[in-house]
Amino acid sequence: MDDKTNGPAQAGADRELTPEEFQATLQRLDELVREFDALSLPQVREKAFAMLQAIDAIHRAGLGRLIAFLHQQGQLDLILRGAHDPIINTLFQLYDFLPLDDRTQVETALELVRPYIHSHGGEVQVLDVKDGIVHLRLTGACYGCAGSTMTLRRGIESVLAENYPGFRGIAVHDAAPEITHAAPGFIGIDQIAVNTIAGAPSSAREPEQP
Repeated sequence: MDDKTNGPAQAGADRELTPEEFQATLQRLDELVREFDALSLPQVREKAFAMLQAIDAIHRAGLGRLIAFLHQQGQLDLILRGAHDPIINTLFQLYDFLPLDDRTQVETALELVRPYIHSHGGEVQVLDVKDGIVHLRLTGACYGCAGSTMTLRRGIESVLAENYPGFRGIAVHDAAPEITHAAPGFIGIDQIAVNTIAGAPSSAREPEQP
């Protein structure tokens, strides 16, 4: 029996692959897929691709559940730090688990505290994330109440500090003013006053003194 390893993939069975060996293995895998695609035997080609798809589905499901579990345990920081490793990053890209941008990290972290905010009749909206400062707007029943706002603010800060590695603080902005529009066909009192001063309608003007 030949004891020689058959390329970097076989070497990885006994020890950890180096980044260079990992890239070489990816390249070899791509070459094998192309070779299978060029086979003149349709049944063999279809079975080979079916096998690859099954393996892909198993790995994707397992990796997805692992990431979801770590996130639920408040370990989002581990996922993000792991994504800096070139091999882990490549795996995330292969299975569409790309590193999250700041806005996505914040939105994901806030999902952990939204049920509590909703229970108080409120809502939180992310306006922007700049240099670790999360710009938020609180709306609903909690807005305008100093006690509720302070409680929710502390809860939000705690969640972001634990689940958003770049967190430096939050800035709560006032709620946008509501703009009311008159119903079609409705004439506002201000319009009546303007029309009267302008001389229309004539029936609304006071009779002239003789």
